[in-house]
Amino acid sequence: LKYLIDGTPVAMNEARTVIVTLPPDAAMNPARTVVWTPDAAPVEIPKFTAVALNKDGVLVGTKPPELTTTIVADLRLAFTWKDGQFTPLGVIEGGTGFDPAAINDAGLVVGTYTTADGKVSGFFYSPADGISDIKRLVRSGGTDRFFNSTAMGLPDINNSSLIIGALHDVNAG
Repeated sequence: LKYLIDGTPVAMNEARTVIVTLPPDAAMNPARTVVWTPDAAPVEIPKFTAVALNKDGVLVGTKPPELTTTIVADLRLAFTWKDGQFTPLGVIEGGTGFDPAAINDAGLVVGTYTTADGKVSGFFYSPADGISDIKRLVRSGGTDRFFNSTAMGLPDINNSSLIIGALHDVNAG
């Protein structure tokens, strides 16, 4: 190791950009992210928890409610971050708790959110088309168990845009 950072390493891309999550500190500042690159000083991103990055150094993560423009107090929103600029991924009507899991080199993002009826579903985000529930995008091959699922996880998307996922509920049909 060339440098040590007091936090949890989250991800590294081929350019050796590393993202690290720092826990809340003694002053009760919320979790934050540090971006380290081989050619520059570390950059701290306050009140942002990154979970992944792509080859271009675009991070994806969440920000707490006080940094969003929504009036729903418990809504956690997903954002991308690049060079100091945040871009919201948007929301799905009635949804809360948007948790991104992965971003590919094209900027496509997958993650989970809680639907208006309390189910955990997956979302897919495209910079061109915005955010959608994954179930609305599956046109063929989806089973009744998939469409009736109440607890889904989408942990990754690769550069061929293939998504892996899991159904966590036992009574999906």
